[in-house]
Amino acid sequence: MKMENPDFENLYNSAVEEMNAAKSIANFKAVEENFRQLGGFKDSAELAEQCHEKQRHMTYKTALYQVKVGREESLKSAAEKFESIIDYEDSAEQLQKCRERLAAPIKTDFTFVTEIAALISNNDQEVINNLADAIKDPRKYFKKNSKRFRVHDMEIDDYVFTKKEAFNYSRSMDEVLWVAMIDELNAGGYLLEVDSDCEIEDFIEELKWIKAYDLLSEFIPEQVDIDWDAFYGLECLFGKIDLDDDDDDVWGVDLWCMQLNTVLDGKAIVGYVDSSLDIELYPLIIVTPEVLAKVCEIAGENGHKFLSLCD
Repeated sequence: MKMENPDFENLYNSAVEEMNAAKSIANFKAVEENFRQLGGFKDSAELAEQCHEKQRHMTYKTALYQVKVGREESLKSAAEKFESIIDYEDSAEQLQKCRERLAAPIKTDFTFVTEIAALISNNDQEVINNLADAIKDPRKYFKKNSKRFRVHDMEIDDYVFTKKEAFNYSRSMDEVLWVAMIDELNAGGYLLEVDSDCEIEDFIEELKWIKAYDLLSEFIPEQVDIDWDAFYGLECLFGKIDLDDDDDDVWGVDLWCMQLNTVLDGKAIVGYVDSSLDIELYPLIIVTPEVLAKVCEIAGENGHKFLSLCD
């Protein structure tokens, strides 16, 4: 648009002030248009581009938040935003993920959690029955175990327990029942949530609370003084263990599990339940390689995973 008798200096200064005060996508869009009208005056073209990039950045961040919210309408809105900035950051990849989630079938069968729990607990009926109750009436189960869920920063009002909102029901039940499985295995003594900041001697002692610890006991001395000058504190237990250079950055629980699994040499596995709940906690299990292979298969078919923590 061509302006008649513009006072370029005043318009420029006004646009700069508006740019500095802008807080929304709409604000930056309006300021961009003002700079575009100034053409080549001073650095108007450059500032217009900055406003444009700011809009793209804010659009991207808003879309990421909508993906995190996860409701059907928010995913649709996020997809539109990613498509509008398709060449920004990983918007193309994020758009594809949104479309895949929106197109995914509604999950209504959650018995996979009892299948996995049965394998890990060697068919402990209390664990299995508790999970069956959770599947039958998830809201009642959530209320009854609200303290457990709060440990994972989960509140009942954040979840949908009715199929009236099918998309959200599927996602809510998937998360709630996966956490229920972890908690029931924990309560039964088949899983241990280890603090990522724990010390080596605490790590070894806590592992002994897992009922399947006897799979490891022959490899770990009952009494051992931790030599802190030894390699990461475990060399005194197992002797020198060579790890690839790529593992130099691995530390703490990850490394200790990897070293244990190296020593076990396929006789047993210390595994990690990937829960995305609390990055400070590691839900660990001790199982045979055969059991781990089965639970990995079942979990994978249902959008979850276990990690073997092998080097």
